[in-house]
Amino acid sequence: MTRPGGSAAVPRRTLWGMSGYQWGVLFAAWLGWGFDVFDGLLFNFVAPNCVPTLLGLTIGSPEARAATLRWTGGLTSVLLVGWALGGIFFGRVADRIGRTRTLMLTMLLYALGTALCAVAPNLWVLAAFRMVSSFGIGGEWAAGAAMVAEVVPERRRVEAGALLYTSAPVGLFLASVVNFRIAGVWLHDRPEISWRVIFLSGLLPAAVALLVRKFVREPERWERAVASVRPGRLRELFDRDHRRLTLSGFLMALTALVMWWSCNAFIPVVASGLAQVEAQRRGLDRSAMLGLVESWKSMATSRFNWGGLLGTLLTVPAAKTLGRRAMFGLYFALSSVALFATSTWRRKRGSECTSGSAFRSSASSAASPTTCRSSFRPACAAPARASATTSGGFSPPAVRCWSARSRRAAPRARCAPSSRSASCRSPACSSCPG
Repeated sequence: MTRPGGSAAVPRRTLWGMSGYQWGVLFAAWLGWGFDVFDGLLFNFVAPNCVPTLLGLTIGSPEARAATLRWTGGLTSVLLVGWALGGIFFGRVADRIGRTRTLMLTMLLYALGTALCAVAPNLWVLAAFRMVSSFGIGGEWAAGAAMVAEVVPERRRVEAGALLYTSAPVGLFLASVVNFRIAGVWLHDRPEISWRVIFLSGLLPAAVALLVRKFVREPERWERAVASVRPGRLRELFDRDHRRLTLSGFLMALTALVMWWSCNAFIPVVASGLAQVEAQRRGLDRSAMLGLVESWKSMATSRFNWGGLLGTLLTVPAAKTLGRRAMFGLYFALSSVALFATSTWRRKRGSECTSGSAFRSSASSAASPTTCRSSFRPACAAPARASATTSGGFSPPAVRCWSARSRRAAPRARCAPSSRSASCRSPACSSCPG
């Protein structure tokens, strides 16, 4: 190929054989997924302050801790159910109006739902707003995964899937930073108000949605499929040709995501409980106790986060070297060992046991969308729905592990003779007056 002047044209250099626009689409979906996790996990960070405030309980009291644990489980379940329903509904929407429009719509929806949580007068209204947010989160997850699968070259789906999933630990890290800066620094002495300000930060994805609308166009593969193929139907995933692939991919992704949420959803709550016990042991005042709580929450989630990021990145060489099936088997086996060790190794503090399970559960989750999507033909519109119905749930063992450790983490302390407050009558004290 020559230029008009007769000189040879210089081939455009690309990274991994992907054009600048393909990288831009991957980055747009990466931002959407990252803010998915950011908005989805804000409640788990603010729950120790939010739940007692809305129930009229004293923050840090035994009643508040019990209520926080109970409502965290319930509202996390609401999030995951809404996530799955949103994936199914907006998967169908994405097959009809396009991936880009659906991506923008769902990002606006979950940003609005999260921000509305800031004005919730009670926990039932908060749960309703969380359902709105989770509906958008599930829809964005579906649209973003389908868009990346249709834009990137076929041979780069493993790499693109792994890079896309790195947004999850980044979103978790961002949520941790925002929570620490607002609740631990700027409003550390006003926990009854700080959680509302943190929820307002959920509006950040709205700005990203506008960028997506401006710079990202519909995938050519989707446009060709719309012009030549009728929209796919959900039941096609379970016909004779696809049933085995659908169920096997669904169960693998479901297992990975259940593991991830079982570990991740309760880390801020349990870290808060451990910090409150430690604060009582040290005899800290209320302000110092609140600072210790936010510090421990940040430390625990950061360790889980770094383990998850490392495990996600290692899926690329693992999948290329071992194959995807062997990689899943290896990561699931290592996850089982890590979770067993976490639940039995009680001599360590809780925040020191999180990165191992995060390493393996996040890594196995990273390959899930790519594995599910690659089982179908490019022209099939079904992957948009298949990729987001595996939002999973949570499991009690992680809670029991942390609770047992928190009971052992507080050695009995001597109380000052003048201390006759309710906090002194904690089981951590051995000589409380009265």
